Amino acid sequence: MNFRALILVLPIIFTACQDANTAQEIGSELPQKIQLISPVGQPIEVNVEIADTPEKQRIGLMHRTSLDADKGMLFIFGRSFPLSLWMKNTLIPLDIMFFDADMQLVSVKTMYPCTIDTCPYTRSDGPAKYALEVAEGFAAHHGVGPGWMLSYDE
Repeated sequence: MNFRALILVLPIIFTACQDANTAQEIGSELPQKIQLISPVGQPIEVNVEIADTPEKQRIGLMHRTSLDADKGMLFIFGRSFPLSLWMKNTLIPLDIMFFDADMQLVSVKTMYPCTIDTCPYTRSDGPAKYALEVAEGFAAHHGVGPGWMLSYDE
């Protein structure tokens, strides 16, 4: 590899390593317990990492190779608006649940890994303030759908 090619490639490698290291740092935070409440009041506990800053939201679950069935990431935004999230550099399929400012379920979708630069966005079906990412199949396994709520002590 010539010197010019090396200069062009090094920033890309550095950025990828930086994202991977940041993802590992976020992953080392102590999880918080939240609950999903079914329409009949049945709670399901999920241990989540909180993504409440732009940096944590940018990194999300990037570079993870697995996610336990009872774990996830809760994205918290300052206000309720139609959310769009993507799976750039995310290696595992995820279910995403969007909740409005009253913590009522807005929509549930499944997102698939994406390692290219032009990953598709997954949009909430209406204004949302919270997005919960969990392992693919979680929502179907627990029957998450209309009438479900998020319970979280901010």
